[in-house]
Amino acid sequence: MSKYILVPGDIVDFTDPTTGNIHRGFIDQFEKARLHDRNYLVKFDKPWNSVDRAWCYAKDLELVRPTKYS
Repeated sequence: MSKYILVPGDIVDFTDPTTGNIHRGFIDQFEKARLHDRNYLVKFDKPWNSVDRAWCYAKDLELVRPTKYS
């Protein structure tokens, strides 16, 4: 079975690597060649550290619900 690849529109949980806190949001954009492999722009449901979106590593994201579109 192949591993699911996250795409814009997916609902995800972001785990803050410094605190372990989990924040829910959705993937707004994907850019393959971003600096330090932070390829996913996640828009959070509630602000995280006073920001409403951030570029995240795939390893810090867990799929909650895939988008309806591929």
